[in-house]
Amino acid sequence: MRRRTSPGEGEVPGRSARTSHYGRAPGTLPDTITLYRNPILAVCEHPEDVAPRVRKVLVHEVGHAMGIEEDELRALGWH
Repeated sequence: MRRRTSPGEGEVPGRSARTSHYGRAPGTLPDTITLYRNPILAVCEHPEDVAPRVRKVLVHEVGHAMGIEEDELRALGWH
């Protein structure tokens, strides 16, 4: 996880971005998925909670990159 400033108040702990919105082949990942450290740490009570939370946020963002909508990700437990 790179050190970055956290997103603004109320924003999510990760996001996916790509340099070309429509140039990706179906089923491929975006160029970048950014995870924000501070929001992740803010929801973790203990240091051992960080790795599972990072995994959950990363899978959530990969799901978005693969075209899975927010409601479906939440139903699957990836929120």
